[in-house]
Amino acid sequence: AWNAKQLATNPDWVYHLTANDLEELNKCLAICRDIPTEKITKNTFPLQQLKTSIETRFTDQLENGIGTLLIKGIASDKYSKLDLAKLLWGIGLYFGTAVSQSVAGELLHQVKDDGYDLQDPRARGTNTKAKLPFHNDPCDVAVLMGVSSAQSGGDSQIVSSVAIHNAMLENYPNLLAQLYAPYYSEPLKVF
Repeated sequence: AWNAKQLATNPDWVYHLTANDLEELNKCLAICRDIPTEKITKNTFPLQQLKTSIETRFTDQLENGIGTLLIKGIASDKYSKLDLAKLLWGIGLYFGTAVSQSVAGELLHQVKDDGYDLQDPRARGTNTKAKLPFHNDPCDVAVLMGVSSAQSGGDSQIVSSVAIHNAMLENYPNLLAQLYAPYYSEPLKVF
């Protein structure tokens, strides 16, 4: 359980890519240059040094630590959008299996205002300028990459579900039975 002030002063959840990490990522990018993004595999994006960090420190932080991780150091202005997608996909491969979170079955999704109104059937919260409320994604790990800042808004916020649980226990214990009850969810499609 943590709050924003505690998170802001805790360096454990932030990893700054080293020069060696970036060199390794660039080598992987060169290897998979002609491969469509979603066809890239661990074999065609062969991380070694960074793989060790992901499989030990990073996953431990996600599973047993704070539950979130911020990786810094990829200069988005030095890569094309396609290369950034390949970097995100390649790194994500080492965190788990990609699953779709949309009815369209897309495994990578760009978050940007496409001018849709929320009543438009093509609209998702992520392609409008509407503020999204706190929510959880139906997966174990969500991997996001910030490429450019919005002119206004566009901030991502995270919250500790354990801290929410503890606040409910203290302030609304009568609601915990419902929180603990089973609920139905559509199964995820794994591609």
